[in-house]
Amino acid sequence: MNNDYLSLKTDSFNLIKEAKRLFIYIDLYVYENFPKNKKHLKVLCFDEITNYIKNIILANNSSGNIRLKYQNNALLNISVIDFLITYFYDLKIINKRRYLSALRLLNINKKLLTGWINAKKQ
Repeated sequence: MNNDYLSLKTDSFNLIKEAKRLFIYIDLYVYENFPKNKKHLKVLCFDEITNYIKNIILANNSSGNIRLKYQNNALLNISVIDFLITYFYDLKIINKRRYLSALRLLNINKKLLTGWINAKKQ
């Protein structure tokens, strides 16, 4: 089966690739030992990551001020995900190694996104 829903523009788009890596890492390693009484935080984080990916795709398929709006929304999503991952670490839900790995992936995503925004402004 061919996945045409992310075709043409997104296959060679590095930001999408890094967003997928972030999504997979958090799904596999951050959510692994999540306590049941903190499930609402897990759902909130999952929603922010999916919204982040949606905003990247929408920005990639838009232009002008609409693109900038979605890019800024994606930056906001990264900030919220960063806050949540730090909160998970503070609550001792994730260990330091996984926390640092998640932050590294977030920083890669943030650098790519800000570079994309700055390139389009010039």
